[in-house]
Amino acid sequence: MKTMLTQLAPLASFLITEGIEGFRTESYDDATGKTLGDDDEALGVVTIGAGTTRWEDGTLIAPGSSITYQEGQDLLLGYLRTELAPAFARLIKVKLNETQAAAFGSFLYNFGETKAKGYTLTKLINKRSEDEVIARQWMKYVYSGGKKVLGLYRRRMAEVLLWLGLDWRAALNVDWDDDVMDVAMRLGYEPESSVEDDLFDDDYDPTPETPLTTADLNHRSLERISGKKIPLTRASKRVPIEAVDYIENPEPQVKRIEDSKRGKGYAKTQTGTEIGVAGVAGTAAVAVGAVEPVVSFVDRYPKETILWVFVTLTVLGLIYYMYGKWQRERGEDEATDLLG
Repeated sequence: MKTMLTQLAPLASFLITEGIEGFRTESYDDATGKTLGDDDEALGVVTIGAGTTRWEDGTLIAPGSSITYQEGQDLLLGYLRTELAPAFARLIKVKLNETQAAAFGSFLYNFGETKAKGYTLTKLINKRSEDEVIARQWMKYVYSGGKKVLGLYRRRMAEVLLWLGLDWRAALNVDWDDDVMDVAMRLGYEPESSVEDDLFDDDYDPTPETPLTTADLNHRSLERISGKKIPLTRASKRVPIEAVDYIENPEPQVKRIEDSKRGKGYAKTQTGTEIGVAGVAGTAAVAVGAVEPVVSFVDRYPKETILWVFVTLTVLGLIYYMYGKWQRERGEDEATDLLG
């Protein structure tokens, strides 16, 4: 349902406030703030009243123009009714309350429909985002000519406070180090309740379509322990076994790597490699008689006997290596199955 900006007087009153748009009875340059005489030229746009740039007939405000307060108010209300309200209806697709509509109306008045249409803030409002998300985004629009402007920072904060239904006048004296949500909470704003907070509501019923049962109470207790919603199974509308297991064992008991099949297998392959290497090296040494300790050892025993010893070590090492390799791969397959 679209929001119609029908309450224009509150928005007009907000805009005329000094520090928002303010009000000037003589035409001025909106780029410099300088009052313009008949022969002066503006660097920016010639403006009058509460930021008005055109008369009711559509002609531009000329340097040297002047109006009374009542004329300026009538001019502003006419613009809000014929230009801003239709633009507001085209941009906002959700229902807003009066203060929210006035807050975004001020933002729209400042930037115009073309810019506001592409801004993230407009999209967040139409998505019904949380107030804090909207407020944080709102406070990003404080630049003029590529520089941050304190006056715009104060205006944006005033608009946010108005959006939250708070006394927005407090924003007119803030400084750069004043955080918008801190100011809001000092003025009485209470953050929106999260889903987790609802879990601790004594009236919470996981299956409201049926009488509250013991199973429902158990489900609610598990959710409170975990601090988050646990989905109910479609068939039974009770707690899934996986969820109960998670609550009872929030941290999985992980084996040390040396105690796992994968770790034991790796150790065996290392041992097998070392035995095999020793056997091969010994066999070669016996064959060529190149290593002094081996030569001494061979002198005490028949060469054929020693050769068979090292050959046997080589075969045993190969067997041990292959067994360890098989055990390690088996452990890796089981770990993959668990993770998958």
